[in-house]
Amino acid sequence: MDERLYFAVGDLISNAAIAAIVAVLSWLIVSTDWNMFVAMLVMMCLGMAVSLPVALLFVAACGAMEVLVPMMLTSMVSGMVVGMLCAMVDLTLLEALLMGVATGVIGIAVIWILNNRLRGVQPLVGESEHG
Repeated sequence: MDERLYFAVGDLISNAAIAAIVAVLSWLIVSTDWNMFVAMLVMMCLGMAVSLPVALLFVAACGAMEVLVPMMLTSMVSGMVVGMLCAMVDLTLLEALLMGVATGVIGIAVIWILNNRLRGVQPLVGESEHG
């Protein structure tokens, strides 16, 4: 994952956007009549299906692997979380939207933290190892 500010902001915006889109779609589809487990599975699949075409909008600007993998994960989690909540309680549109954005922000934060833990500290672009 690129650590330049342009890419970090792109990651954040793309993940928050796809999570919000999937959350709103989940809110539109799922009602309290649904089984919670079924809602989770169906909305996870919806998140995967919706994220691919939306991710293609961001690929040219932010890079394919840096956008596709986090957006797929974030959209699946957003669909699962909001879908299950909608099956349990009546959410307002604003609550679903905020839950989606929060899922997107948390998702990309977790991905960045895990990526940095796996790769270790990397020098910034243009910086030598000896400072």
